Amino acid sequence: MFDPDIEDIMIFRSDTGNRPVEYIRHKTLGDMPVSSYGDGIRRVLALANTVAEAADGILLIDEIEAAIHKKAFDDVLRFILKACRTFNEQVFITTQSIEVIDALLATQDYDKQDSSDDICVCTIKRGSDVSYSRVLSGREVYENRESFGFEVRL
Repeated sequence: MFDPDIEDIMIFRSDTGNRPVEYIRHKTLGDMPVSSYGDGIRRVLALANTVAEAADGILLIDEIEAAIHKKAFDDVLRFILKACRTFNEQVFITTQSIEVIDALLATQDYDKQDSSDDICVCTIKRGSDVSYSRVLSGREVYENRESFGFEVRL
């Protein structure tokens, strides 16, 4: 997803303790620490590990866009949702990014699929004395975004 020359991801025990150290095996650069790639790949690896740990449960991801470049949103969200289906998990994602919302909606291929919908969108608006929320299906948000440029964030 990040670099086609990545061949493998390895986890070793640190020489200075029992802390695991993640390495990437790269076709041309050899073995190198994941930290040499930056925060985006570390964030996605952490999310992947968390998905595996939460099998048959619930996964909460706050501000999924943190440290991930918006060009990677489509691939990262498809990966996360596919992994959550594989591991039988329900995932709750918070975001204030319309690009993340659009990438999340794009995972469903609403133009091709039947009426099934894996996405539910909840918005919350805080007033002076009371908070308001609304719940929409992913399809409703998608159709309104396509037709009217509907703003999901309140």
